[in-house]
Amino acid sequence: MGWITSWWWASLAIATLLVTRSLYRAIIKICQRRDELRSGTLQNLTPTLKDAKFEIIAVPGLGAHPNHTWEARKNLGPSAAEYQNAQSANVHLLKDLLTRDFPDARIWNFAHESHWLIDAPVKTTEEIGKCLLKEIKDKRLSPHLPIIFIGHSLGGIIIKQALCTSDSHDIVDNTAGIIFLGAPHQGSSVSIAGAVLATLTWFLGSDTTLLLSLKNHGAQLSNLADAFDSRIAASGRRQRKVPITSFYETKKTYLLGLSLGVVVSRDSAKVHADACESHSIETDHSGLNKCGGPNDALFAALTAAIRRLKTPSLLEQADTWIRDKHYTAYRLKIERLSGESLPMDQCYINLAIVEQSGQDAGPSKKGNTVSSPFSILARQKVETPDKTMQVELAALFNERKGRDDRPMHPRRILIRGRAGVGKTTLCKKIIHEFTKGTWAKWNELFDRVLWVPLRNLKLPERQHMACFLAELLKRPNIIITSRPSAKAPLNLDLELETIGFGLDQSTRSSRFSKSAGSFRALCASQFN
Repeated sequence: MGWITSWWWASLAIATLLVTRSLYRAIIKICQRRDELRSGTLQNLTPTLKDAKFEIIAVPGLGAHPNHTWEARKNLGPSAAEYQNAQSANVHLLKDLLTRDFPDARIWNFAHESHWLIDAPVKTTEEIGKCLLKEIKDKRLSPHLPIIFIGHSLGGIIIKQALCTSDSHDIVDNTAGIIFLGAPHQGSSVSIAGAVLATLTWFLGSDTTLLLSLKNHGAQLSNLADAFDSRIAASGRRQRKVPITSFYETKKTYLLGLSLGVVVSRDSAKVHADACESHSIETDHSGLNKCGGPNDALFAALTAAIRRLKTPSLLEQADTWIRDKHYTAYRLKIERLSGESLPMDQCYINLAIVEQSGQDAGPSKKGNTVSSPFSILARQKVETPDKTMQVELAALFNERKGRDDRPMHPRRILIRGRAGVGKTTLCKKIIHEFTKGTWAKWNELFDRVLWVPLRNLKLPERQHMACFLAELLKRPNIIITSRPSAKAPLNLDLELETIGFGLDQSTRSSRFSKSAGSFRALCASQFN
């Protein structure tokens, strides 16, 4: 029996040496890369992109290097070469692959600190999630853009924690979808083994906090799952729940030649996934966030999921709704007094520069201005103004001479006109030409034109509109149309008068109603 005992101790010694050697290599590798890590930083991987249509925010897993964790050895073939950095033998999923297939996506990578083996920070997933949320709020360049989250392993739990934070409602509202890559929603059996190893290597500064938070069917994960389901559900703020797509591994993970089994089971990974949105990938846990080229099965499935989740921004949806529901041909229809329709391309509005006493607008040089013709005699006729006083509607925002002949670019404009002279028709003309793109200068200056009629403001049920009007009149880009008797706001750049139409163009006005506000918007406001 002595030889059996000796053999057992010899085997244990050899195994210990092998484990020590492997751990030593891992420790050296981790220590070499630690200087590259930036704790809790959201990195913009597409810094040169100007006009993004949506955003992708990727969160790596437990203890992962924020950059190398997304890399795989390149696949051979001409198609793979197009997606990779010529100076690297590896292909980066975010930088090389997704940026190529989604050139209109601003891609972020969250470089969080989640080491557990060496000099590990004592952090919870809740703390890391709050850090992620703060980074998103601080660094997003376009707050209205839709977001698609991609979380690998622990990264999926961090995303859930971020979205369950109390002040995350605006980010949740902008979330177009979430893709989980092997996220352990119900935990992982491997976490206990990792916690044991972390305990044995305490002298290296190991910590078990994150590992124990991932134990199978733990109460912490269960409570988080309930809170997350509630947060992404349809509500008064959203018409539908946030779509979820999940991927899970089918191959075992090996360490030192020993099988750890499937790190995250199918049942654990598919929690929260929508119907028919749970996909198996023939890889181990580490391979769920790596693709060697565009022909990888994972990459094909991942890009298909992103295309399904990609949606227009809330601002784009609002623009479409306004255009399709309100800026319609019927609502913009112009009728002659005879009841016949007047084609918009035959509609010409006569505008003239005027000067009102006591107003802060209007040129000062005589010869370019005229007293406003609001006498009884003037109201009985329509005259074409002198060419020197006329202003083309399409050139309304062009540079012109202001006070003391200084060049200026009008942005706040008042257009007066008596009842029936064509103020409503003027607004319809502006909307029609802008949506058609006929006036190129207007489309360069503004993303949208909003027509906001403000009638019957003195009625009791319209009193709340007074505050709205006060804010509206502060807008930097605005056209105000009013009757002659209305008191004009201050700080106007230009004051005009609607002289009217040719006698064959006399029209009958109709009402149109819509209100909104946005960036780079021109508000055409009309009040009587």
